[in-house]
Amino acid sequence: MSRFRNLTTALAAVLLTAPAFAYDIQTPGNDTKLSVYGFVYALTNYTTTGSSQFGTQDLVATNFDASARDSQNILFGIQPSRYGFASVTPNATFGDITTKIEYDQNGLTTGAAFHLRHAFATVGNLLMGQTWSNFVDGDATVDCVDWQGPIGQAGFDTPRRTQIRYTFTFDKANKLAISLEKNTNIDGDTYTSGAVVDTKIPTIVAAYTYSDSWGHIGVRGMDIYHAEYIPATGTYSAVTNSGSAAVNSSSFSKSSFAGMVSGDVKFGKDDLVFSVMDGQAIDDWGTGFQGAYFTNSAAIPQTVNFMSNLGWVVGYTHVFTPEWRMNVYASGVTFKANSDIPSTQDIGTGTAAPAGYGLGTAKAIKNINDYAVNAFYTVNKNTQFGLEYFYETAKTFGANDILQQDGSMSDTVKNGRFELVLQAKF
Repeated sequence: MSRFRNLTTALAAVLLTAPAFAYDIQTPGNDTKLSVYGFVYALTNYTTTGSSQFGTQDLVATNFDASARDSQNILFGIQPSRYGFASVTPNATFGDITTKIEYDQNGLTTGAAFHLRHAFATVGNLLMGQTWSNFVDGDATVDCVDWQGPIGQAGFDTPRRTQIRYTFTFDKANKLAISLEKNTNIDGDTYTSGAVVDTKIPTIVAAYTYSDSWGHIGVRGMDIYHAEYIPATGTYSAVTNSGSAAVNSSSFSKSSFAGMVSGDVKFGKDDLVFSVMDGQAIDDWGTGFQGAYFTNSAAIPQTVNFMSNLGWVVGYTHVFTPEWRMNVYASGVTFKANSDIPSTQDIGTGTAAPAGYGLGTAKAIKNINDYAVNAFYTVNKNTQFGLEYFYETAKTFGANDILQQDGSMSDTVKNGRFELVLQAKF
């Protein structure tokens, strides 16, 4: 199910509060309450169409051909299982002081290694440490079994960022959160050979939220700084600039911008969630493979180009009984090649095709769409089963460049799968 919604309801009512279901320990000698929490997430995947892999990333692998995909396989996984520690210490001057450290088993794609998710502390409205990006609206995400979530959702590629965030709470309905977030090694960016990532300016995110009894609406904006520095000494080679001989160094940058509108509307116990994001080089704040492409050569000196994208999600939850609920959702992302990116780069027809624009020769992704329906049965407050059918299509910029399993050629690759999960919390 969604990494932001159902998986986290076992941990916290909101990000900065203590877990809802946990073992609480009153530490001796002070007012600090320590909570230990977690859950087992046992997922079974049966592929009916396309690649027998978990999640969407297999649709954007370098090799789209049918020879690299075998359908009707059963896979098992426990990587989303997690465990953590949280504390709350009341403070009359600043408000509650909280901490949270959380791990899961998703450190390896082929196994289940120890992996840090969250490590942060708050003092009143100030947060410092690693946690979800301020660009993610956790209250507007879909209720799903597939643990990677829908492709058009902000945070599909898990943007847990080290950050400094301050939230201005104007009243019960209105709040504004401003954050400065780490942007080192942004997923999707393709740097010049020998470059050092320049991070002197962090990513800046502003998120305004209005909440009421009917639900909430959120508006977010983000400025991402993409920069690199290429030394001409040491282990790095000299670089050229504007067709001249080697220069001492090269440093150049460009900022990309993104915005999102998101929210939910409640209908009794039912809930409609939605989000639309648009921008350039959103990287792993979005899908994780549409970044900036740096060039610095005699032909193209000191240039940073972006791929634009539009992502969207809509989902509906219907509650039949306290034990049974059902969800349907649809999601998509569309990439838009910019005129300042040469065609040999934006559709991946050349050897210099950057990751994120052209993932393999002539096989750059143009759009991806997800559709799913699921049902959940609640055994008790700590345990539930979920069953989902998830269907996804990816379309390339090229024409008839994907080998299908029946031997025909197409510009579309498909993936369909049933997923069954047992989630047991403690």
